[in-house]
Amino acid sequence: MKERLTAIRAFGIVLRERVSIEEAIRKSGSAETPWIRDIIASALRFSSRIDWIVSKEVEKKKPTGWLGRAIKLGVAQLLSQSQTPSELIVSETVGAIKKKEGKASAGFANALLRKISQKRENFQQVIENLSDFELFQWMSIQPWMAERLKKSYGKQWLLEFSEACLQRPKTWARVLGKETEGLPKGAIEFVGKKVSKDPLYLDGKIFIQDISSQILIEEVSTMVEPFGKKALDLCASPGGKSLGLAWNGFEVIATDYNEKRISRLVDNSNRAGQGRVSVLPYLETQKLGDFDLVWIDAPCTGSGIIRRHPEVKWNRTEEEFFELIKIQNQLIDQAWQQVKPSGFLMYSVCSVLTEEGLEHFQSELWKKREVKTWTLAPHIFPFGDGFYGALFQKKNP
Repeated sequence: MKERLTAIRAFGIVLRERVSIEEAIRKSGSAETPWIRDIIASALRFSSRIDWIVSKEVEKKKPTGWLGRAIKLGVAQLLSQSQTPSELIVSETVGAIKKKEGKASAGFANALLRKISQKRENFQQVIENLSDFELFQWMSIQPWMAERLKKSYGKQWLLEFSEACLQRPKTWARVLGKETEGLPKGAIEFVGKKVSKDPLYLDGKIFIQDISSQILIEEVSTMVEPFGKKALDLCASPGGKSLGLAWNGFEVIATDYNEKRISRLVDNSNRAGQGRVSVLPYLETQKLGDFDLVWIDAPCTGSGIIRRHPEVKWNRTEEEFFELIKIQNQLIDQAWQQVKPSGFLMYSVCSVLTEEGLEHFQSELWKKREVKTWTLAPHIFPFGDGFYGALFQKKNP
């Protein structure tokens, strides 16, 4: 029960303060456990679908506040933890509510959760006849984001994407010197204990990095390497791209547009950079130029990682989306000036919104510079994070 009460409290902090799950758990004053993190993540992934389900079962005022969050965590378990008996989920949820809110609230929650649990095996609804608003609720994506994705890719793509984002993602890592067939060099699925407890971590020979990021790093390295190995990583923290390039033989100067993130970048570069990563303050890197590769992994909505960080899809607003597009354009303009003749600019975002990716590069001039683009998504093989990437070469006029 203690873990459940902590989860309810931390869930409220995520929603109220728009912080990450990890930060919310720290602010709750309790230690993070896999169960607490998982159940909050599930509640965030399924959030508006849960609202939709509850609305079909509650005739009068819907539960809000602490009680609403407690019920939402219980329904999230019913949706995501198929191996856990419904009776146990209901009993534990009702017990926590009784302890905090008393018998009346516990009785209400018990009746509601039992009705929902009886339909547990038949949650998937016929969605063809739903209005767009109901459809977006069922997909559990903010309407402004869902509307843009539907316009860019179509309804079927959106449905497949949203369903994939409700699943727990795999954790991928790269291991120095490991041969892997059919995957980027050194890529493994990481299971079990925390990577920080792995002996390879202490030796600087492993780091966590999604398979999508590893694909981009491996392919970009191969294409750029014949032209030179001097790279600038402008938005580098926590350091995965810089480490990946360094392990592929590049000499990397790493910084971050958000200087609050520099300390983590320094730690990872010192641990696993193989002496090939130098970290500088962002303003200092603006004076530098003539790089063979400048990589911008730009600040974005994070729409491609809402499966891994489900708080993102509720914390991001459309107003922030427009501000991020301005920042992305500024970074592109700046970075292009730092690329040497015949060098390369790599632009990437962990977003599937075309306004943050493809639409930056629609001019004929950018199309002439284009070497390759990537569109990766959690419902498309190899089922990693969602990314847009584009590689451009500064060719002679």
